[in-house]
Amino acid sequence: MSGRVLRDGDTIAAVATPPGPGGIGIVRVSGPLAPDLLRRLFRPARPGAGTAGRRLAYGWVVDPAAGEVVDEALAVLMPAPRSYTREDVLEFQCHSGPAVLRRVLELVLREGARPAEPGEFTRRAFLNGRIDLAQAEAVLDLATARTEAQRRSAAAGLRGDLERRLGPARAALVQVRAELEAAIDHPEEDLDLAPPAELRRRLDEAVRRPVSALIRARREGRVHREGARVVLAGRPNAGKSSLFNALLGEDRVIVTPVPGTTRDGVEETISLGGIAVVLVDTAGIRAPADEVETLGVARAKDRVRAADLVVWVLDGSRPPEAGDREVREALPRDGRVFPVINKADLFPAGEETPVEAWLRGKAPPGLLPEDALP
Repeated sequence: MSGRVLRDGDTIAAVATPPGPGGIGIVRVSGPLAPDLLRRLFRPARPGAGTAGRRLAYGWVVDPAAGEVVDEALAVLMPAPRSYTREDVLEFQCHSGPAVLRRVLELVLREGARPAEPGEFTRRAFLNGRIDLAQAEAVLDLATARTEAQRRSAAAGLRGDLERRLGPARAALVQVRAELEAAIDHPEEDLDLAPPAELRRRLDEAVRRPVSALIRARREGRVHREGARVVLAGRPNAGKSSLFNALLGEDRVIVTPVPGTTRDGVEETISLGGIAVVLVDTAGIRAPADEVETLGVARAKDRVRAADLVVWVLDGSRPPEAGDREVREALPRDGRVFPVINKADLFPAGEETPVEAWLRGKAPPGLLPEDALP
């Protein structure tokens, strides 16, 4: 990407830390006015400190018009191009009181900066060639990471792993294209070009395989970033809500022997192995008895279709019923279904339950993973 720097003359500013109590609040500035704003609005305890850049200076943010001290602060100037945006960047690290940060930002805006738009600092970093698009997305992912897996995935994106992995594929495409264009443009010349079979082999090795691996990794990365949606599905009274409560470690939903207690979906987020899991309890799928249950069953089927994993909860204490067959027809056929046989302790130990036998003989191809049943 080009290393050009924006030259529209705009200087932007914003509070860079989240609202609420805390020790430090930061007002960030990016643009050509940053050095002047440091000189106008900051009085260092040691004269001249901080003006050379890249060193924290202790002092006070002041209002030059009123001649008053606004806050005790640290200031640091990061001259272009060695800054996040590749522009001159200034940070005032103040006390985090909302009134303090609001006043400091007002001073900066009064002196010629304008309010930054959402994400504008990162947008400038992207436009100025400081980061690529994948790294820009990773900045947001890091800022919103809730689990260790999300943090690792975002950090890999910020390091530029995608660009490094795609580099050889891009180079191979450019080379093959050059050879093909040479053969087309100069058919009369005796050029030493690779035969078509060799070109296909090179493209397969350098492009198709790595890109296919990246696509698979991207899908996994989405789960790391956004969390996995795990939907508990089954007929009424199969034990979905009991399993939901057990996974949460608390009595989140009501459990009764009466079928149809759960009428709508209930969602909770938990962390499993460092991955955020959005766990969804759904209404039992069966021929509905009334209008409310009709809506609940329809929503349950919608959630099943949108799930990353469907945990199919079956009652192992009794033979399969019509409701089990209705659930089976609503499940996806792409290996996203994992059967859980509940209440199996109510059946004689060591014997295969009727539900297990039914699954072995009646599960359509592609419904269950190959290792879903022992």
